[in-house]
Amino acid sequence: MANDRADGRWHLKASELPATVFGARDTTHNRLNANLGQPDDPAIKELYRFLDPLVGNSR
Repeated sequence: MANDRADGRWHLKASELPATVFGARDTTHNRLNANLGQPDDPAIKELYRFLDPLVGNSR
């Protein structure tokens, strides 16, 4: 629990809000931002996988 408190994850757990972590490989913030929204981008696929059930979309 001490590690959770150190990085703030305990706030999300306590609020019962859904959360996930995605680690993009071989990229930078600039590349991630530039590719976000591209149909084959792994980050956007993961974002949709997370959001779709929350907003009722199915792809």
